[in-house]
Amino acid sequence: ELLNELKAQGKIRAIGAANVTPEQVEEYLKYGDLDIVQPKYSILDRAVEQDLLPLCKAHNVVLQAYSPLEMGLLSGALPRDYKPVGAQIPKKWFQPENLPRVFDFLDALKPLCEKYHCAIADLSLAWILAQDERVVLLSGSTTPSQIKENARAGELDLEAADVAMMREMAEALDQ
Repeated sequence: ELLNELKAQGKIRAIGAANVTPEQVEEYLKYGDLDIVQPKYSILDRAVEQDLLPLCKAHNVVLQAYSPLEMGLLSGALPRDYKPVGAQIPKKWFQPENLPRVFDFLDALKPLCEKYHCAIADLSLAWILAQDERVVLLSGSTTPSQIKENARAGELDLEAADVAMMREMAEALDQ
């Protein structure tokens, strides 16, 4: 309630929450506004599509996807012999049994990169943006050129058939 009062007074512009469950979003909405939520979302981690994204759509809440490039894995910049470091080590897609399959997936995306004249990172980010108009990106970049590249994803207009094909390819990795 206090956040809603502060928003009404113009002291804050928006109310947001990170890493919330659909139940927590519903609780927020009982008491007023919730403008934005911030979950993990990538073409390889689509769990938010089950409940959270539909809830956001229904209540006009922006979903700001973090880690859309899976800690650099979907950047297209890692070599096939890459060894995970730090926080990557325990992550599902960096496991030895999964990493080669992800690299195969990235290789399979290359014709789409040629079609859209973009990098794999651009394509991965554009796929997220194509899911709904309320979906925005939070992407960590370490260089100005990466920022420019990531911004290009917003300019890509992926055809629905290509978005669907990318989803099918990613879903095949889960099996």
